[in-house]
Amino acid sequence: MITKTYSFDTYMDGIGFVIRLAEKAEEVNHHPEIQVGWCTVSVSFTSHDRGVYYSLC
Repeated sequence: MITKTYSFDTYMDGIGFVIRLAEKAEEVNHHPEIQVGWCTVSVSFTSHDRGVYYSLC
């Protein structure tokens, strides 16, 4: 699993990022785990294909 945490100036900036990320995830059919905190968003990607891990961030 590859995880990255992003920091934002406001909570709503983080939510906007999540919306854009979700739209892109739908396009590529690769859906991350997303954790929203106060001014942070953590994104984790895992692939079960052939044991290979992918990061789209």
